[in-house]
Amino acid sequence: LDDAPLLGVVYDPLRDQCFAARAGQGATCDGVPLHTSGTEAMIEAVIGMDWTRDAASRARNAALIGRLSQSCNVIRSCGSAALALGYVAAGWWDAYWHLSIQPWDVAAGALIVREAGGQVTDLAGERWELDTAPVLASNGVLHPRLCDELAAVP
Repeated sequence: LDDAPLLGVVYDPLRDQCFAARAGQGATCDGVPLHTSGTEAMIEAVIGMDWTRDAASRARNAALIGRLSQSCNVIRSCGSAALALGYVAAGWWDAYWHLSIQPWDVAAGALIVREAGGQVTDLAGERWELDTAPVLASNGVLHPRLCDELAAVP
């Protein structure tokens, strides 16, 4: 795609870690190749999300947490979409969603997840593009189930 990121870098100054990817060349953390998790069962999944400022989206997130917390291992929030996507790429988290996000917060991380073998889409499972506000990233294996779960909460 013409507007797809070709290079992505996310640096975590607190842990001195650098997640990076170049289109078609894989993803790394501090030079070590990254691969998304192999988690297949939702009950074992570690899922990340972050809050929005919008009241309606916050209410939907609360409902999503209520629904997903019954079928996954844990739901976490780290406060940085870019880092959360790095965690998905590294296999530390199995998935991540955000309901309202800016492209500069997710473009690099989306490439890193894809290059690590994961999947990045909108909440309906359509390919995520720079102008798409909601985002769902996963190891790919859990993606269809997550899309179903997220769609079940209006």
